[in-house]
Amino acid sequence: MPLCRRKLQGNPRIPELQQVLVRTEENRQEIVGYVMPYLNSTLRQFMSDKTVRKDRAGQLMAILHDVAEAIAHMHRNNVSHLDLCDVNVMVQTSPSPLAPEKTIVRAALIDFGSAQLFGSEDAKYFSLVTENYLSRLIRVDREMGHVTYK
Repeated sequence: MPLCRRKLQGNPRIPELQQVLVRTEENRQEIVGYVMPYLNSTLRQFMSDKTVRKDRAGQLMAILHDVAEAIAHMHRNNVSHLDLCDVNVMVQTSPSPLAPEKTIVRAALIDFGSAQLFGSEDAKYFSLVTENYLSRLIRVDREMGHVTYK
């Protein structure tokens, strides 16, 4: 398991890996996938699903809270996700036990393939989003003294 992913275990907003799928070819191992607990949908799917009754304000606040909790946990462990977008936020829905007409929503972050460890000096230099969503992905090479835009 990659070091970034190992550092993030134990937070309910970051699903635990149940298994790492590895392929071995010519004395070389390559990670080809991960097995995690099942979650209903991506944030993109959830937001476009017309069949789910949405208490928009309450549900969106719950999603925002859960994502912020996951990001705070990552940053406390010096990990930057580097690919936050609506398909890397998973949403779990369930009926409320107290009000069955309401839906409880919880969110979790997935896809740490681009995640990077950073030191406290580097914390102000990274961008958290994918180029196609909000801004360019910024990589800073402190030794070379330049910024690269991907």
